[in-house]
Amino acid sequence: MKSKNRYLIRPKDRLDDPIPEMGEITRQIIVDSRTSGAEVLTFAYAKIEPIASGKAIEKKHRHPNAELVAYIISGRGFVEVEDEMFEVESGDSVWVPKGHLHFFNNPFDEPWEMIFVYSCPSLEEAGLKVVE
Repeated sequence: MKSKNRYLIRPKDRLDDPIPEMGEITRQIIVDSRTSGAEVLTFAYAKIEPIASGKAIEKKHRHPNAELVAYIISGRGFVEVEDEMFEVESGDSVWVPKGHLHFFNNPFDEPWEMIFVYSCPSLEEAGLKVVE
């Protein structure tokens, strides 16, 4: 059952929102225009399984209309922004400027969990464009 208070979002209130063309990545929307009426941001949770699982191979993509900030809760992986690749781990944050090509990659043995924010009230408005 959904929370009766739109200002309090419990885990059961999250909106499962996978993007099939991006692989089998768990993506749950916590706050956006659909869940709470947010007007300027999307706040969400993602879990990326190891590549060895065969499930989560995120493709390179961009959001022409939104910046992205991700905070790594647990696990580790690689992030590529434009042509710069770096390893991230629990406690790290990543900023992706509006329109920059990027992807998240988990070649390690454990799942990688993060929370993230887009500077648009929905992923649709962010303008997701899969490149590869």
